[in-house]
Amino acid sequence: MVFLHAHTLKKLSEHAESSFAWLLLRLLSSPGCSSDFIDTAEDDTQSRTFLDSPSLEIRTIGYRIQSIMKTIRAKVDLDDRYWPGGRHDNDFEDFREISILPTPDEIASVEIPYYRRMCDVYNVPEAQRAATHYDNQFRLLREDLLAELRNDLQIARGQKKGRRSAPPVHGLCLTGVGCGTDDRRKTCYLEFACTMGLPHLSCLPKADRTKLLDDNPHIFRHQAFGCLLSKREIVAFVSLDRGSSDLLDDLPILALVVSGSDELTRLFTCAKVGPPFAFLPVHTPIFAYEPILQRLQQVVEFPLSQILLASEPKPELLTLDDDLATLVRQIQTTNGKSLEAILDTDMKVSLDGSQLQSLLNVLQQSVSTIQGPPGTGKSFLGALIAKILHDKTSKTMMAICYTNHALDQFLEYLLDIGILESSMLTYPELQDSESTLKRPRLRGFQDNIVFVDHSHPERELHEISEKRDPSMKTSKQNLYEVEMALKIVKYLGQQGQLSLLRTELSKTNDPLLNDLDSSDLLKAGLLTLGSPKVLKSPIRLSTIDNYQGEERDIVVASLTRSNEAGDIGFMAAPERLNVLLSRARNALAMIGNGGIFLKSRKGHLTWQPLFEMLRDHGHVYTGFPLECETHPDRQVVIRSPQEFETECPDRGCSDPCSAAFACGVHSCTRRCHRAENHSRIKCIMTMEQTCPKNHKYYWECYQGAPRTCPTCLEEAVEAERLKREDAKLEAKRRATQLEHAKKLKEIEERIRKQRQPLKDEQGNRNRRDALARKEEELKSLTAAADRTRVSPPTSVPGEFPVDSQPEGGTSTIALQSEARDEWQRQKKDEDQSNEALDTLMDMIGLESVKESFLGIKVKVDVVVRQGASLAAERFGAALLGNQETGKTTVARLYARFLSIFGVIPGRFFIETPGSKLANGSVQGCQKHLEEIKSNGGGAFFIDEAYQLTSGNNAGGSSDYLDEELQSILQHHMHQKYNGRMRVEEGPGGLYMRIVARRVGRGRGRGGFGNARAVNNVFARITDRQAKRLQRQRRLKRPANDLLLTKEDLLGPDPQTVLRKNATWDKLQALTGLQSVKQSVEALFDTVQFNYERELAEKPLVEFSLNKVFVGNPGTGNTTVAKL
Repeated sequence: MVFLHAHTLKKLSEHAESSFAWLLLRLLSSPGCSSDFIDTAEDDTQSRTFLDSPSLEIRTIGYRIQSIMKTIRAKVDLDDRYWPGGRHDNDFEDFREISILPTPDEIASVEIPYYRRMCDVYNVPEAQRAATHYDNQFRLLREDLLAELRNDLQIARGQKKGRRSAPPVHGLCLTGVGCGTDDRRKTCYLEFACTMGLPHLSCLPKADRTKLLDDNPHIFRHQAFGCLLSKREIVAFVSLDRGSSDLLDDLPILALVVSGSDELTRLFTCAKVGPPFAFLPVHTPIFAYEPILQRLQQVVEFPLSQILLASEPKPELLTLDDDLATLVRQIQTTNGKSLEAILDTDMKVSLDGSQLQSLLNVLQQSVSTIQGPPGTGKSFLGALIAKILHDKTSKTMMAICYTNHALDQFLEYLLDIGILESSMLTYPELQDSESTLKRPRLRGFQDNIVFVDHSHPERELHEISEKRDPSMKTSKQNLYEVEMALKIVKYLGQQGQLSLLRTELSKTNDPLLNDLDSSDLLKAGLLTLGSPKVLKSPIRLSTIDNYQGEERDIVVASLTRSNEAGDIGFMAAPERLNVLLSRARNALAMIGNGGIFLKSRKGHLTWQPLFEMLRDHGHVYTGFPLECETHPDRQVVIRSPQEFETECPDRGCSDPCSAAFACGVHSCTRRCHRAENHSRIKCIMTMEQTCPKNHKYYWECYQGAPRTCPTCLEEAVEAERLKREDAKLEAKRRATQLEHAKKLKEIEERIRKQRQPLKDEQGNRNRRDALARKEEELKSLTAAADRTRVSPPTSVPGEFPVDSQPEGGTSTIALQSEARDEWQRQKKDEDQSNEALDTLMDMIGLESVKESFLGIKVKVDVVVRQGASLAAERFGAALLGNQETGKTTVARLYARFLSIFGVIPGRFFIETPGSKLANGSVQGCQKHLEEIKSNGGGAFFIDEAYQLTSGNNAGGSSDYLDEELQSILQHHMHQKYNGRMRVEEGPGGLYMRIVARRVGRGRGRGGFGNARAVNNVFARITDRQAKRLQRQRRLKRPANDLLLTKEDLLGPDPQTVLRKNATWDKLQALTGLQSVKQSVEALFDTVQFNYERELAEKPLVEFSLNKVFVGNPGTGNTTVAKL
């Protein structure tokens, strides 16, 4: 009850309302339905609650409820679900209540329509059988209409492929209602304003619109059928009342007749609240169905139904007129022999028994059927019956045949049997209208009717059969006639005779005429490039059988057939000749072999009268008889396609035109052509001129001389563009400078603020150091003494030194890496990270390189702890190795490594070969350095650096002495560490002097750089210090970052290195080779001897490091050399 109450108060949502309607439908369909439910359904039906719902689903259920209510009142069995009515708003039990035109709901319905099979009709009681048959015929025929309409709607709406009848008209707004004038009333129509204009018309001037509609009556034809759409939904089906429409106005008005009151109500509702409508034309032939459907609805009596619909044959005898009854008795007495006297015919008539009985049955019964195989005289018997009924009765007869050919044959029988032709005229006597006598002359031709007689043979197409003539196995073509037809159509187009050639012909419409476009009309001055395209019918290419019922102003016909046998195929039929001669309104041009058609055995009787008439009136030519419209005395007969180009190349004559153009300077250089006004033709003569800057420029005459030289204009535009670009770049540069200055000022201010606390802290630190200096020195000396007592670790001398193993350790295997293990320890114990080191450690080999990277890292860490600057440190490196050993890869990793540790500010990387850098001289190198600086800092990698050479300056050699070099070293240490770095034996002690002597020993060699050499040596000293401090930190020993020991300054003791060196142990383990071992040991003894002489400040013993290994193959020469 709550549900019903909410429904009554209209408080249900659309979904709930649909559920309520469905429930009510189920209750009504159930056996023993309560009267309360029937009363509810009755109220809803009368109030149209469901029928007027905006939901299609609810309306569909409402239609079924409405049908059930009618059935309940009529006491119909509800168990039969397949019953007429209830599927939509146009489905009723009585077919006379059905609207012939469908409703939108009916089109949208997916329910199976109601109609019966013929056997179901015969199952109906005989009293109701005729009405049921008419009902079924109406529904079947209407379903054919709906099927075609649905198909056309899908094509028009783009839901299915097919040819659309007309484009849709959008933007329709309802403006009024009309029903004709007071003098002449019409069916009520609605007026719609086309706010978006009409397709193909809105872009044309008003005069052109009128001409277009006159020339093309099929555009918006009267009673054109279509539908009104709102939001792509069908609102109503309508038809166009063209007489009441105003199609020429700038705001066109369409008068549309709406079918059905319900559709009209729905249209008014949508017009009030919805968007503008769209009119969608469809070409469904409603007119072909509507009269028959209307007649079926109007019939109340069913003649002959008791015979045609009887379950068993029931012959019904006629009540004959006296004359006809007398004739029947006379025929019965003759037994079918010699009936010509009785029937008043000129031919002899005799019938056999079956024919006689069929004749008597037809004359005496209301319905008769004559059946029989071909050749049994059915057509002759039909003509005989028509003769009797025509002579003996006053009734009107209708002869219906399945095909036109059968009808023509039957009419010939009637003529042969003696029925006069005047009695068989289907139409009254036709007379030519006066307008047919005022047809325009065919321009460019000497005659309006032309038959071009030729003798060019036809050609067979073996791949195509001729379906219209079963006796022919192949189709035919005539290339000469095709070329002549193509040329003459182009000629007619340039004469302006064909309205359909006013616009370009689409290639898709006319594949044979794809070279025919509007260029000829443009040349003739009849069109301009800006002229809009006008909707015209394309050139119609058709066979003669497919051209019945159509007309054209000009027809060009190719008869095709031309052979020695005189075979013209289906062209022998007079019907086809009739179509050929009756399709043209103004002019007819035929191309064919007349002699073949007269020679034809089957067709000469048909074609001979035509050719005699054509010859008598002078319409037969050996080619196309043309004449020049400008020079009428120039007449010519064109016999071949090539002659068109020589006799009338521009569709005039061969004389020169010489008419002056609008410019008044030049004349037309073409041959005679059609041009009503040369002032409308553009003069395309090329003009030339030279500007003051000697630039030559050209133009076509109709364009007029340019006011300025195009080249000068381009140069001026380019100059202006460059100025604008320069101005933009200058503005950008100034903005960058200002931004840089602003940021620089901010950074300087921050530096000042950061420096002040450092200065204060430094002052405090200096005062504290002054108070406890003696104590600090004592502690440092004590710690240094302790460290000297510990056995110093050894390292292998070389370009990249490595740590020696601790005393008592064991040798590592080949795949182990002390550098990688050390890096893993630092990451684990000291929480270190560096992606470049991770990548390097993953590489195979390169152990010395990895150790050097770790050494640089340790050095950087020490410098940071020492509070010193890295600016004076040298981090350049030379990467030596064979090709493809990873030098470039390591160089890039080295740059990333330094960037991550803050040694260099950025990661920008430049790679260049040494030869290119040498060729670029100082400027090239400076350019690379500036590029690195501009990109935020980075690394400079020189490949093949051996190509760079160095030497003394032009002033000769003037190197520093050892004492001066020692002073430089002391100054560098003091400046870097602010005097805080302590040296074992003191800054002027023995070890510092030895370092200075080692530096000075490089004087006179290539690349010696004095102070630079001192800096390089000091860098190696700090490297050794950093590694030493790292070892001490790893062993948890105290380490003084501000102390340089003997090992740091001079390197490890050679004796200690040899004792702990794995390579030396490996050599000693080899069998034999005693002399080699002694030679190597002597070498190291010499190194140890020189080391001791350095400590004693004595001159060193000079010796060579080169060795020659002599021995037989397999005695270990290569192995010992590598060791």
